[in-house]
Amino acid sequence: MANNHPPILTRPRATQDAAPTSSQLNGERMLGIRPSFEDLAELVTRLESTRVALAHATYRVSQLVQANLLLERHAHALVKELDHTRRLALHDPLTALPNRVLLADRIELAMLHARRQFQQVAVLMLDLDGFKAVNDRYGHATGDTVLREVSRRALASIRAVDTACRFGGDEFVIVLSDIGAREDAQAVTEKIRSEIAKPMVFAERTLSITASVGLAVYPSDGSTCAALLERADREMYGTKARLGAAEGWRPLHAYDGPRVPDSVLTQRQAP
Repeated sequence: MANNHPPILTRPRATQDAAPTSSQLNGERMLGIRPSFEDLAELVTRLESTRVALAHATYRVSQLVQANLLLERHAHALVKELDHTRRLALHDPLTALPNRVLLADRIELAMLHARRQFQQVAVLMLDLDGFKAVNDRYGHATGDTVLREVSRRALASIRAVDTACRFGGDEFVIVLSDIGAREDAQAVTEKIRSEIAKPMVFAERTLSITASVGLAVYPSDGSTCAALLERADREMYGTKARLGAAEGWRPLHAYDGPRVPDSVLTQRQAP
């Protein structure tokens, strides 16, 4: 009887000792070659090794991603800390206004811009009249509140392009950029003085305080930051002297109203 079954093909002897690759096995299947048990076991072992290696690589990638996130957070924290340190170095901690270190830079920039635009810059030196009486009578906490309120009112009286700075103690400097004439700066000066003189209402009392202001205009009164500040300072003390000689100072009043019904304080100081 004739054998009609196709012959079973096996791989040549020369290649049986070498481990088959997946492409070889695929090719052998197409040719009808049956891999041995050892070949299949070797393939399974290689697949398992590949799986383990892939899992390890995935784990390492996740570790690198986590490390990168930590580095980004650390860098962000350092940037925030640097910004905070820079702000502390250039701003007054009580009022958050620029301090005298940053003031010089603002004046220089304003003068540079004024030269290019053929404009003027006004520097106002502002000093609170009789501020020591506030601290002596009501304490430094109330004095700090007054300083913060004065800074808020000064900022509300000027433009965004202008600068309000705490120069030290109860002194403030206002820089008005791009003014057309001295009269414009004088109008702003009166506006600031009027705003500061309005009663300040606190938890237990209402106070009002006045300010003396000196004005210097670039370039007619000086061409440097130091010259403008010196001129404004002289003008401010001249204003104090004139007000004191003419009518006396009334720097501090305890407002006689519903919040403070029991006293009215009026302090009068000679120049």
